[in-house]
Amino acid sequence: MPHDAPRPLLDVAGIAAGYRRLQVLWGVDLVVHEHESVVLLGANGAGKTTLLKAIMSLVEVWAGRIDFAGENITRLRTDQRVQRGIVFMSETSGFPGLTVEENVLIGAQFLPANRARGRIDELYAIFPALAERRRQLVGRPAQDARHCQGAGGQPAASGHG
Repeated sequence: MPHDAPRPLLDVAGIAAGYRRLQVLWGVDLVVHEHESVVLLGANGAGKTTLLKAIMSLVEVWAGRIDFAGENITRLRTDQRVQRGIVFMSETSGFPGLTVEENVLIGAQFLPANRARGRIDELYAIFPALAERRRQLVGRPAQDARHCQGAGGQPAASGHG
């Protein structure tokens, strides 16, 4: 890489992962730079969600390496990855029956307490419709709650599976 090229925010190299004895990923590489958006496209069962779960340590990585902001995070626990700014918003995330604000607070739980309130205020400034609905219960689909939870943690990188 040239000296003036930006360092990747997320650098996934040679990832192999799966579920028990069922291998889903074989040697997957992915590079994402800061302020870059990447879309994973593929048929059902192609491994898109498994890759995101591997990045989050929600499935075991059998081989390969995951670097985030220049740090090898391959063996870090999920909560340690969240603390570094990586979030995963699955299709089933969000808690119907809780308010929008309660879902946001769940997303902010890994932030230091003195930063959590400020981050929540930032979210409401960015998404004023959420601020108006902060005391409303989240229904299905819980898309707003998923996005609030993920953004509540001040992500540097996020995935939606």
